[in-house]
Amino acid sequence: IYTDPEAAPEPQEHGGYPAYVLQDSADPIVIVDDAHRLPPKDLEFLIHEALVPGGTHKIKRLVLFGESELYTAVTKLAASLSQQPAVNKIYLPGLTEQETADYLQHRLTIAGFSGDIPLNSSEVKDIHQNSGGYPGPINTIAHQWFNEKYSIKDRKSVV
Repeated sequence: IYTDPEAAPEPQEHGGYPAYVLQDSADPIVIVDDAHRLPPKDLEFLIHEALVPGGTHKIKRLVLFGESELYTAVTKLAASLSQQPAVNKIYLPGLTEQETADYLQHRLTIAGFSGDIPLNSSEVKDIHQNSGGYPGPINTIAHQWFNEKYSIKDRKSVV
C-alpha cells in the first residue's frame, strides 16, 4: 500500500495492484484501482475493515474502482455482514462509441502520438462493442489491435 501514487511501482513489478492510502489519522482512506481483480479474500478483508465499526486503525473510507462484477461482489459481501452498514455504490455506464473514439485519441496523444486516430470508424465501433465502452477493456483490445497491426515480427526484412 502506497501513500504516494508517484512512488508506487508498476503492478507487474510487484505482482499485484497498487492501493493508495491517504493518511489522515482521523479519517484513513484506502483507494484501490482494478479492485475487481482482487482475490475474494482480500476484497472481503477490505470490506470488513471498512464496514465493521470500532477499532483504532480501521479503514474509515474505502474507494474501489473496478468493472461491473465488483458491484455484485461488494453488494453480496455487505449484505453478509451482521449489521447493515451504509455502502454507497455508484455504477457508471460504459462510454458511447464517440466517447470511445475520443478516449482512444486521448490515450494515443498522451503516449506521444500526433495526428488523427489511426483507426477507421469500423475498427472503433468493433473496439467499442467488444469492450462494452469500459476504459480497461478498451485499453486491452486496442493494445492487441495495435500489436497485431504494427508488430515487427510480421514485417519481412528487406536485405
